[in-house]
Amino acid sequence: MATDFTDKPEYGIQISLEDPGDYLNLYSYTYLLDAHPVRIVIPVVAGFSKAVKLAVALNFAVKLEVRQPDEELLKELREVLDFYLHSSQVRQPIDFFHTTLTSFLHTEPISLWEIVDEVPVVPATDLECYECEFFNQCGGYFKWPDVTYGCDGVKSVFRTLANAAQEMRSDLATFDTMEVHAQP
Repeated sequence: MATDFTDKPEYGIQISLEDPGDYLNLYSYTYLLDAHPVRIVIPVVAGFSKAVKLAVALNFAVKLEVRQPDEELLKELREVLDFYLHSSQVRQPIDFFHTTLTSFLHTEPISLWEIVDEVPVVPATDLECYECEFFNQCGGYFKWPDVTYGCDGVKSVFRTLANAAQEMRSDLATFDTMEVHAQP
Protein backbone atom coordinates (compact mmCIF):
# COMPACT_ATOMS: atom_id res chain seq x y z
CA MET A 1 0.00 0.00 0.00
CA ALA A 2 1.45 3.34 -0.98
CA THR A 3 1.00 5.83 1.79
CA ASP A 4 2.14 9.30 2.57
CA PHE A 5 2.67 10.13 6.23
CA THR A 6 2.22 13.78 7.06
CA ASP A 7 2.53 15.41 10.44
CA LYS A 8 -0.67 17.42 10.99
CA PRO A 9 -0.82 19.10 14.42
CA GLU A 10 -4.57 18.65 14.84
CA TYR A 11 -4.41 14.98 13.85
CA GLY A 12 -0.97 13.95 14.97
CA ILE A 13 -0.45 11.76 11.91
CA GLN A 14 -2.13 11.87 8.52
CA ILE A 15 -1.86 8.83 6.27
CA SER A 16 -2.79 9.12 2.60
CA LEU A 17 -4.32 5.95 1.24
CA GLU A 18 -3.45 6.26 -2.43
CA ASP A 19 -5.49 3.21 -3.45
CA PRO A 20 -8.71 2.73 -1.45
CA GLY A 21 -8.68 -0.89 -2.65
CA ASP A 22 -5.81 -1.45 -0.19
CA TYR A 23 -8.09 -0.60 2.72
CA LEU A 24 -7.36 -3.86 4.61
CA ASN A 25 -3.85 -2.55 5.21
CA LEU A 26 -5.36 0.05 7.57
CA TYR A 27 -5.23 -2.61 10.28
CA SER A 28 -1.44 -2.27 10.31
CA TYR A 29 -1.70 1.36 11.45
CA THR A 30 -4.04 0.90 14.42
CA TYR A 31 -1.12 0.78 16.86
CA LEU A 32 -0.52 4.47 16.08
CA LEU A 33 -3.82 5.35 17.75
CA ASP A 34 -2.33 4.39 21.11
CA ALA A 35 -0.17 7.52 21.09
CA HIS A 36 -1.50 9.84 18.35
CA PRO A 37 -4.68 10.97 16.69
CA VAL A 38 -4.59 9.64 13.13
CA ARG A 39 -6.46 10.77 10.04
CA ILE A 40 -6.70 8.65 6.90
CA VAL A 41 -6.93 10.58 3.61
CA ILE A 42 -9.01 8.64 1.09
CA PRO A 43 -9.45 9.61 -2.56
CA VAL A 44 -13.04 9.52 -3.77
CA VAL A 45 -12.72 6.88 -6.48
CA ALA A 46 -14.88 3.83 -7.18
CA GLY A 47 -15.08 1.64 -4.08
CA PHE A 48 -13.79 4.27 -1.64
CA SER A 49 -16.70 3.68 0.75
CA LYS A 50 -15.21 0.36 1.92
CA ALA A 51 -12.04 2.15 2.98
CA VAL A 52 -14.06 4.84 4.79
CA LYS A 53 -16.16 2.31 6.69
CA LEU A 54 -13.12 0.31 7.79
CA ALA A 55 -11.19 3.44 8.78
CA VAL A 56 -14.14 4.60 10.89
CA ALA A 57 -14.57 1.15 12.44
CA LEU A 58 -10.90 1.26 13.44
CA ASN A 59 -11.47 4.70 15.03
CA PHE A 60 -9.49 6.75 12.50
CA ALA A 61 -10.61 10.21 11.47
CA VAL A 62 -11.12 10.44 7.69
CA LYS A 63 -10.56 13.14 5.11
CA LEU A 64 -12.08 12.61 1.67
CA GLU A 65 -10.15 13.81 -1.37
CA VAL A 66 -12.88 14.62 -3.83
CA ARG A 67 -12.68 16.47 -7.12
CA GLN A 68 -15.51 16.44 -9.65
CA PRO A 69 -17.42 13.24 -8.99
CA ASP A 70 -19.47 11.62 -11.74
CA GLU A 71 -22.93 10.14 -11.06
CA GLU A 72 -21.60 6.81 -9.79
CA LEU A 73 -19.21 8.49 -7.39
CA LEU A 74 -21.94 10.89 -6.26
CA LYS A 75 -24.12 7.90 -5.43
CA GLU A 76 -21.34 6.38 -3.33
CA LEU A 77 -20.57 9.78 -1.77
CA ARG A 78 -24.22 10.14 -0.72
CA GLU A 79 -24.12 6.65 0.82
CA VAL A 80 -21.04 7.59 2.84
CA LEU A 81 -22.75 10.85 3.87
CA ASP A 82 -25.76 8.88 5.07
CA PHE A 83 -23.39 6.58 6.98
CA TYR A 84 -21.69 9.61 8.55
CA LEU A 85 -24.97 11.24 9.58
CA HIS A 86 -26.83 8.15 10.83
CA SER A 87 -24.44 5.40 11.92
CA SER A 88 -23.68 5.07 15.61
CA GLN A 89 -20.38 3.50 14.54
CA VAL A 90 -19.03 6.93 13.49
CA ARG A 91 -16.99 8.33 16.38
CA GLN A 92 -14.45 10.36 14.43
CA PRO A 93 -14.94 13.12 11.85
CA ILE A 94 -15.29 12.38 8.16
CA ASP A 95 -14.22 15.52 6.37
CA PHE A 96 -15.31 17.35 4.26
CA PHE A 97 -18.71 16.37 5.72
CA HIS A 98 -17.90 17.14 9.35
CA THR A 99 -16.44 20.61 8.92
CA THR A 100 -19.10 21.57 6.39
CA LEU A 101 -21.84 20.43 8.77
CA THR A 102 -20.21 22.50 11.53
CA SER A 103 -20.08 25.47 9.16
CA PHE A 104 -23.81 25.20 8.51
CA LEU A 105 -24.60 24.58 12.18
CA HIS A 106 -22.77 27.68 13.40
CA THR A 107 -23.46 29.73 10.24
CA GLU A 108 -19.73 30.32 9.82
CA PRO A 109 -18.45 30.19 6.24
CA ILE A 110 -15.68 27.61 5.86
CA SER A 111 -14.94 26.74 2.26
CA LEU A 112 -13.81 23.39 0.95
CA TRP A 113 -10.52 25.04 -0.01
CA GLU A 114 -9.80 25.52 3.70
CA ILE A 115 -11.00 22.04 4.63
CA VAL A 116 -8.78 20.31 2.08
CA ASP A 117 -5.81 22.57 2.91
CA GLU A 118 -5.52 23.90 -0.63
CA VAL A 119 -5.28 27.37 -2.06
CA PRO A 120 -7.30 27.83 -5.24
CA VAL A 121 -5.04 28.35 -8.23
CA VAL A 122 -7.79 30.23 -10.03
CA PRO A 123 -10.76 31.26 -7.91
CA ALA A 124 -14.18 30.44 -9.35
CA THR A 125 -15.41 33.38 -11.35
CA ASP A 126 -18.38 31.52 -12.72
CA LEU A 127 -21.64 33.43 -12.16
CA GLU A 128 -23.26 30.12 -11.22
CA CYS A 129 -20.90 29.92 -8.22
CA TYR A 130 -21.60 33.41 -6.95
CA GLU A 131 -25.35 32.83 -7.13
CA CYS A 132 -25.16 29.41 -5.49
CA GLU A 133 -26.62 29.04 -1.99
CA PHE A 134 -23.60 26.94 -1.03
CA PHE A 135 -20.88 29.31 -2.23
CA ASN A 136 -19.72 30.04 1.35
CA GLN A 137 -19.06 26.34 1.90
CA CYS A 138 -17.83 25.42 -1.58
CA GLY A 139 -16.02 28.54 -2.74
CA GLY A 140 -16.11 27.24 -6.30
CA TYR A 141 -14.14 24.13 -5.34
CA PHE A 142 -16.13 21.81 -7.58
CA LYS A 143 -15.54 24.06 -10.60
CA TRP A 144 -11.85 23.20 -10.53
CA PRO A 145 -10.30 22.15 -12.86
CA ASP A 146 -13.30 22.00 -15.25
CA VAL A 147 -15.42 25.17 -14.89
CA THR A 148 -18.18 23.53 -16.93
CA TYR A 149 -18.72 20.80 -14.30
CA GLY A 150 -22.43 20.52 -13.40
CA CYS A 151 -22.78 20.95 -9.64
CA ASP A 152 -26.33 19.64 -9.13
CA GLY A 153 -25.10 16.39 -7.60
CA VAL A 154 -22.72 18.04 -5.15
CA LYS A 155 -25.37 20.61 -4.31
CA SER A 156 -27.53 17.72 -3.09
CA VAL A 157 -24.69 16.71 -0.73
CA PHE A 158 -24.47 20.27 0.60
CA ARG A 159 -28.27 20.43 0.89
CA THR A 160 -28.28 17.24 2.97
CA LEU A 161 -25.63 18.72 5.27
CA ALA A 162 -27.51 22.03 5.54
CA ASN A 163 -30.74 20.18 6.40
CA ALA A 164 -28.94 18.07 9.01
CA ALA A 165 -27.53 21.24 10.60
CA GLN A 166 -31.00 22.77 10.67
CA GLU A 167 -32.38 19.65 12.36
CA MET A 168 -29.59 19.81 14.93
CA ARG A 169 -30.32 23.50 15.65
CA SER A 170 -33.99 22.66 16.06
CA ASP A 171 -33.20 19.75 18.40
CA LEU A 172 -30.87 21.97 20.46
CA ALA A 173 -33.54 24.67 20.71
CA THR A 174 -36.08 22.08 21.86
CA PHE A 175 -33.62 20.78 24.43
CA ASP A 176 -32.96 24.32 25.71
CA THR A 177 -36.70 24.91 26.04
CA MET A 178 -37.17 21.63 27.92
CA GLU A 179 -34.28 22.50 30.23
CA VAL A 180 -35.77 25.92 31.05
CA HIS A 181 -39.16 24.36 31.91
CA ALA A 182 -37.52 21.67 34.07
CA GLN A 183 -35.77 24.16 36.34
CA PRO A 184 -37.51 24.81 39.70
